Order: sequence, then C-alpha cells, then structure tokens
Amino acid sequence: MEWQPYRLGSARRGGLTGTLGRVLTGSTFPCAYCRGTGNQLHMRSKCPVCRGKGSIKVNPPAVICAFCRGTGEAPPQSHLTCPACQGKGVMSVKEPIERCDACRGRGRITGTQLPCMKCKGAGVATVKRTDGDRQRKEAESWIKEIM
Repeated sequence: MEWQPYRLGSARRGGLTGTLGRVLTGSTFPCAYCRGTGNQLHMRSKCPVCRGKGSIKVNPPAVICAFCRGTGEAPPQSHLTCPACQGKGVMSVKEPIERCDACRGRGRITGTQLPCMKCKGAGVATVKRTDGDRQRKEAESWIKEIM
C-alpha cells in the first residue's frame, strides 16, 4: 500500500495549513502554538515554544504533526503543548516514509489521548529498507549499464 498524503480542511485555531504526510523541505516554520505572534494567546507573556520569536526551526525533511493536526495544542484549546511535536506543529522525519499502520496516519491510537508509539504522533513511519531492496536496485542499475 502506498502512502497518500491527505489535505487538512480548515486549520483550527490558526494552525499550520497544508497536507498531513506531505514532506516539507523548509527548515523554518511559523510557531503553531502562538500562531507566529511570539506571545502566548491566553496570557501576556512570551510563547514557551518559540521563546517570543514567532518561528521555529526543524531539521528537514519534516511533516505536519498528525497528533495535533498542526495546531501545536493537544487537545485543541487546552493551552497545553502537543506531546508529540512539543507545540511546534511540525516534526522532523527520515525519508522514505509511509503511513503508520498502527494509527492509520492519525498520530494517536483510537480511544486514547496519547501519541502513537510507532510513529510518535507524526502519522508517518520511516520505511526500513532491506538488503533485498538494495540488491535489486544494484541489479537493475547493472542491467541498465549493460544495455
């Protein structure tokens, strides 16, 4: 089964908009917890996630957090940072990726408020390459060289 990213509807509470599961190549993103303002929305103090900068840095490649759906809060409007992405709204991943089989790309196991243990809330998991894949690719490249 091939991983198909899916589009977020409307971003709740001003979270990141985009597609869950799509690989993001940038390294700087607006802070999802404070919506890029640098201030906590329910208090008049600096955002604890971005420390007042309004943006965060993540090692590329990254994906939008499936656990909080890019809002940085879990549950929504709780004023608690997401346990999966720590309030950033995006998570760094290692490619190649596919939809997590354990949570079906939702970032959480049904019936719980905890992140999925396999994907850690990202909704995607890294595909482990086997020696057979490597050998097959080497054989294909060798055949192309001959022809």
